[in-house]
Amino acid sequence: MKESKRHQNASNQKETSDERNPFIFLGGNLALDLVNTEYIVRGKRADRLLTPVDATQWWEMAQQMYSQTIQHQESRAWSEQQVSALRRLRQMLRDLFETIVVHHQAHENQIEELNSLLRLGSYMLEIGPEGNFSAHYRMRDLQGSEVLFSIAWAAMDLLTKQELGRLHACQNKRCMVLFYDTTKSATRHWCSIACSNRARSLQNYRQTKNAP
Repeated sequence: MKESKRHQNASNQKETSDERNPFIFLGGNLALDLVNTEYIVRGKRADRLLTPVDATQWWEMAQQMYSQTIQHQESRAWSEQQVSALRRLRQMLRDLFETIVVHHQAHENQIEELNSLLRLGSYMLEIGPEGNFSAHYRMRDLQGSEVLFSIAWAAMDLLTKQELGRLHACQNKRCMVLFYDTTKSATRHWCSIACSNRARSLQNYRQTKNAP
């Protein structure tokens, strides 16, 4: 799916979370949306991926959001160990993406875990009916790492096929969402209209309060 289509789908989604829909998909990429399962509440970082139930619900929603790029996987019960692995990958991706946002580059050690996951698959040559060659990426026995592999693949796709200058952090200081900017000018400052309105309302309040 093209990035613009993904962003359109995310924009159509409810921008705030509630008990029925606790996750947001505003990043425009599966790896970014994993990172965005952390959020700020009352000035402190909070986590939406605390339990196996949380992880199950997030992954089911992610498969719906990225149905054209994720091979559907049957629902299964997550273990505490698998949730911990998902959260470790999330932290690594946040460190990597935030470094790119600020410095427009990254360090070799920041992609080691991604590469370890990507080694679970390899390219294979195939010959078509007319004798033409094509390369296809085949996954090996992932041994329960299907979700992590899919996220690592999405991160690789973002890092190698997209313009990294379009990777932004929401400028609302009370938000920690990262997103891929698909606007023509690449000058989008907010992860959502709701977040923009909240940030501007706070700015107006402070200006009114400090006015003589």
